[in-house]
Amino acid sequence: YPTRRSSYLLNRLRVEHAKLLLRQEGRTVAFVSDACGFSSGNYFARVFRQFSGMSPVEYVRANRGEAVPPEDLPGALYVL
Repeated sequence: YPTRRSSYLLNRLRVEHAKLLLRQEGRTVAFVSDACGFSSGNYFARVFRQFSGMSPVEYVRANRGEAVPPEDLPGALYVL
């Protein structure tokens, strides 16, 4: 069974991965939520806000111009 600490660390990793994907053009919030393993869009938005202080949509608006090239993404986390 996961502990609170392991759940926290997993969600933090998921949110960092989500940030990288959200900065790529053409990635929808729904796609990123699913690609990062969240069970629902609402849960994704709630956890994302906890770690980043803003909603996924607000993050996209603030950071879309800073797109991350796919080669800069960690190989194990890259989703086509």
